[in-house]
Amino acid sequence: MAMPDFLIIGAARSGTTALAKILQQHPDIFLSEPKEPHFFAFADQPPCFTGPGDDVMMNRVAVTDPKAFEALFSGAPTSALRGEGSVSTLYYHDSSIPNIQRY
Repeated sequence: MAMPDFLIIGAARSGTTALAKILQQHPDIFLSEPKEPHFFAFADQPPCFTGPGDDVMMNRVAVTDPKAFEALFSGAPTSALRGEGSVSTLYYHDSSIPNIQRY
């Protein structure tokens, strides 16, 4: 299974996107697109947010299927370290930690 080798975990507006862009410049680093698939927070259970715009944003972009998540890394060169950076991993740590251990 092609899972990430590292995770960028941080609060929103704390520099995770800047860190991701810096890391992406290295030829041996591959980051998922989208940067925030939210997989570990919502694996196997689609999010059901009900705020304004959530049906277009969070509920729609979250990758919850393990095979779909794995596919985000299929374009990575064999020698590259794979990573992703979802702030939801921090905010939903009660589900993220077991999912990180599981996958």
